[in-house]
Amino acid sequence: MATMVGTTVSSMEEARKIAAACVEAKLAACAHIDEINSMFFWDGKVQDEKEFRVFLKTTESSYDEIAKIILQHHSYEEPAIFCIPITHGSVTYLKWIDDNSTPVK
Repeated sequence: MATMVGTTVSSMEEARKIAAACVEAKLAACAHIDEINSMFFWDGKVQDEKEFRVFLKTTESSYDEIAKIILQHHSYEEPAIFCIPITHGSVTYLKWIDDNSTPVK
């Protein structure tokens, strides 16, 4: 099944390292990087930070390997790593994701 694996990081450099490692390893067909503003509770108070969101278009079977890459390159003490199933999409687009994301066996 096609999925999007997401994380947020503190810098564009970190986001690009994660995206490149996943795409070059053919674990993800594509990566999107967006600059975002995040508000979250951490260290006993509300934080208001600039972050970079990375969405990796991939297959469900690649999640574990992608999570390892994210953890390898991530600087946060508690990184967000999540997987969102793509339940609908054009047949040709979903096939492109599948064709360009090597399933982990």
